[in-house]
Amino acid sequence: MSQMKECNLCLSVKDIHNNFISKRGKETKSCSTCLYKKNQKKKDYRNRNKDKVKSSHQRYYLENAISIKERVNNYRKENKEKIKQRKKQLITCVCGSVYQKCSKAKHERTKKHQKWLDSINV
Repeated sequence: MSQMKECNLCLSVKDIHNNFISKRGKETKSCSTCLYKKNQKKKDYRNRNKDKVKSSHQRYYLENAISIKERVNNYRKENKEKIKQRKKQLITCVCGSVYQKCSKAKHERTKKHQKWLDSINV
């Protein structure tokens, strides 16, 4: 028998396994339908108020630039190997080439990739 839970937003009672588990596998307080609606509202607000959101982000960065830079530098020091492995990750492109993740832009400018793009656009 499945467990039931009440959503804290819409107050409906739904199955936990189908409605209250996030993508990361954690249990949430709201059902997936309410979370989707909530996220959609946030997305709509950001689209309607792009300038306001951008200026608030800029203001936050200017006020907290030192602490942000310290946090980034600490992360880089603590996760040096992890970052190195991520950059060296090999990716197979649809054009047939294999490249490192850190050189995707460089690969996309190569003659081989451009030739492949031209062949699919014809």
